[in-house]
Amino acid sequence: MFRNLALALMMIVFSAGASYAGEWVRLGDRHVGFISDRDTIHVGRYDGKFIRLKLKVFKNDIELNSIRVVFGNGEVEEIVFNHHIRDGGEAVVDLPHGWHEGRYIREVELHYHSRPDFRGEAIAELWGKED
Repeated sequence: MFRNLALALMMIVFSAGASYAGEWVRLGDRHVGFISDRDTIHVGRYDGKFIRLKLKVFKNDIELNSIRVVFGNGEVEEIVFNHHIRDGGEAVVDLPHGWHEGRYIREVELHYHSRPDFRGEAIAELWGKED
């Protein structure tokens, strides 16, 4: 009986700690090719209080120049990045301003250069970390 109670208590403490730390939420993805140098991921999530973004890249490398985040209240944040992300890699960007009412992410515009090779386009997955 005591063992079951201790196990249940440990599970509650662990789950509370995990939810307190904030969760990564998949916001969308985009197939990016070397012909275009800009793509938009439409998010439109009204309830996410995101403080950080993560871009995961698959199937090819990209050179991420900047990220433009458009919020539901009309605010825009331009984040200069200039970072090479390899196939299978990721990059994390902190949003410079804190969350406040209406600052849900409507869309994220990626400005990049992909490496033209025989593998073709890359897949860019956008994730957000909640506050």
